[in-house]
Amino acid sequence: MPEDNAMIEDFRATNVFGQALRDLQLCYVSLQQQMQKVKAHNTQLKIKCSKRGAHANRGTQSKVVAKYDTNIRALERRFGVTVWLWVPPAAWSYAERPVIDPEDTDWFTNQTTRAMALSAEMFDFLPAHLHKLMRLSDFQLAFNFGVGQGKATAIDNVRLSAGEIFGLPQEWFSSTYDHASNLDLQQLLKGNGDKYLLLTPVLFPAEVREQCPKNALHSGGCSGPKTSRENQQITGITPHMVTWAANLAGLFLLFTGHTIQPERGKKRN
Repeated sequence: MPEDNAMIEDFRATNVFGQALRDLQLCYVSLQQQMQKVKAHNTQLKIKCSKRGAHANRGTQSKVVAKYDTNIRALERRFGVTVWLWVPPAAWSYAERPVIDPEDTDWFTNQTTRAMALSAEMFDFLPAHLHKLMRLSDFQLAFNFGVGQGKATAIDNVRLSAGEIFGLPQEWFSSTYDHASNLDLQQLLKGNGDKYLLLTPVLFPAEVREQCPKNALHSGGCSGPKTSRENQQITGITPHMVTWAANLAGLFLLFTGHTIQPERGKKRN
């Protein structure tokens, strides 16, 4: 009898433990669901805050731009979409156009020729009456801001038709859509390597953050982690630049929860 009683007690204890484990599992599932709701709510709040900040910055920058040229907005948008995805700092390096051909591949040989070629390309792009303003910091900030805004607007416009373009449900491209929970979408980005050999790691979740760190105090270089384009050794407009641009557009379209961190600490989601 004592052995039977001991077995009964062990069974009861095991049963109690099993019930407690099931209760904890249910609680865990409930917490996960609540966390997803909180994440979605936080995403919406970030989007609203970024839009408010963008409106405030747009008002300030508009006043700066108005001093120079009413058509500069169109130039900024065209530059961000057709020339460079960002404004290279070296583009503002020279007060006069350097004597170099931006199309010559020799400008990749060292940092000096690279800066000269980038600056020459900017001189060729901007109208002559704006050349004297290129060394002014407020003009540079206004132009950089406009390039970012034009690029973001173009991507947002593409996003509205992304479902039709890629043959996928349009809801997948919503800014509040939970991309991580969609296995089909994850498979498109991370699996089937034979089909997606040209996709760079920038599309993977670990590389979603595109950083533009502030300049280091001790030099003209950048501090902090390397940017995605630096990790991929993107140094200029080459035949592969089209692939890079398409991949970066995919980054914006498919991973809308990431943060772009421009200069001076301004953020855009």
